[in-house]
Amino acid sequence: MGEVLNVSQPTIRKALKFEENSDNADEQSLARKIRYNAVKNFGGVDTGSADVKVSGDIWAWDYDNGAHLAINFKSGFVTLTFNGRITDCAESIPTSEIYDWQVKAENLRA
Repeated sequence: MGEVLNVSQPTIRKALKFEENSDNADEQSLARKIRYNAVKNFGGVDTGSADVKVSGDIWAWDYDNGAHLAINFKSGFVTLTFNGRITDCAESIPTSEIYDWQVKAENLRA
């Protein structure tokens, strides 16, 4: 995606982690463009929030209900934990199923 938008990988990571400067309209606009292209053209998933944490190939979400979802975008491996215990995992999921896993995590209840 960097080549398509003529931006560096650090700029892409910053945008996908919602870390752009809120006082800089140009930076905000570029970040929105990066996130849009990630979803529209590169199989990204709009989480609708800044709660995603990215570390290398691993993206992780922590939910208010105690759920934690981690996805390795290189291997496709996904783990869903609830209150510290693994509740579900899969060896390799397609990006089209990520939203389903997010909904599953959001809806876990004790």
